[in-house]
Amino acid sequence: MAIFIKLYRNAFGRVQHRGKWFAKSMKLQDTDLWVLAERIERNTTFKRGEVHGLLIELVEQVHASLLNGETVVIDGLGRFHLSVKSRHVDTPTDFRVGRDVEDVVCRFVPAGRRRSDGTICQRLAEGARVELWDDERSTQPHTTG
Repeated sequence: MAIFIKLYRNAFGRVQHRGKWFAKSMKLQDTDLWVLAERIERNTTFKRGEVHGLLIELVEQVHASLLNGETVVIDGLGRFHLSVKSRHVDTPTDFRVGRDVEDVVCRFVPAGRRRSDGTICQRLAEGARVELWDDERSTQPHTTG
């Protein structure tokens, strides 16, 4: 299977990039916990319902840990932590949590390794093959479960 991309012409942004073409990945479909549980069931001795229950509990425990200010590390997947977006103030005494914190967001840093040239290789992206989507060939990409 491959990651499919489409090419788009840039009409906005920096002047030096306007009119130039860039690639954007296509999102083909969502995979939910039931689909993951079914796939895991095929590769293990666990039943789909058991796996689904464990995955739901994983999500609940990740959420609880994040709300406790913890960084959740799932080996081979990555790190999750909560971060805040806030307004700027002139001095620390001017800052009010209720007024100046605008949002709380979950951040994800994928697991990876440093290559010999110093760049980072994300574990989940290793082995990805990229193909240009051909609109003439088909309206739906071929996917396998």
